[in-house]
Amino acid sequence: MSRLSSFALCIVLGGCASESELAAQKQREVDHMVRVYGPACNKLGYTPDTDPWRNCIVQLDITDRLDRPGYPLTASCYGRFRFGHCTNF
Repeated sequence: MSRLSSFALCIVLGGCASESELAAQKQREVDHMVRVYGPACNKLGYTPDTDPWRNCIVQLDITDRLDRPGYPLTASCYGRFRFGHCTNF
């Protein structure tokens, strides 16, 4: 039993990312957001590398993510009472 539990522990811990890996992933995401939304915020009149410019980038990213399919904002139900099926958000 000890071998099985230590094997399971290795599998579980092997799938976890370290803090440096997570930080690198977040940095790549931020770099991508700046590449994609930075020019639009520049055209809107924001000065690059200022807090309002960064806020513009974040807001455009949020808007883009919410506009994509796969983000239901409401529940949908059909069928009879207690026998229906509902999708949740």
